[in-house]
Amino acid sequence: MQNLLLQIGLHVVSVDGILIKYAKTYVLKCTACFTIVKDCSKMFCTKCGNKTLEKVAVTVDDEGVTWYQRLSRKPRTGRGVRYSLPKPTGGRQSNMPWITPDQPDKIHKASCNVKHSVD
Repeated sequence: MQNLLLQIGLHVVSVDGILIKYAKTYVLKCTACFTIVKDCSKMFCTKCGNKTLEKVAVTVDDEGVTWYQRLSRKPRTGRGVRYSLPKPTGGRQSNMPWITPDQPDKIHKASCNVKHSVD
């Protein structure tokens, strides 16, 4: 609600009585190919397809220059690179990692023992 009021041009005061000067906006930035993805519901980069998107704050100057700031101060790690992927397991209870964006989701089918009523 506050973001909407700021975009309209109205002055917004917080609960503490401090004037809110700007609204924060966020995008996702790929750490592999440095592409900016504006849809924050994505998990994979739209350009390279890697699962390397991180949330980045966006600030626009008075001159119209766009700045991107990383939110976390943690160094980027090579997590997930050292060990290979687990062996694929089949069945209904399999817990395989989601590796690619076009990988099909688990399909939950009714078991053979379920009897359907016929009208």
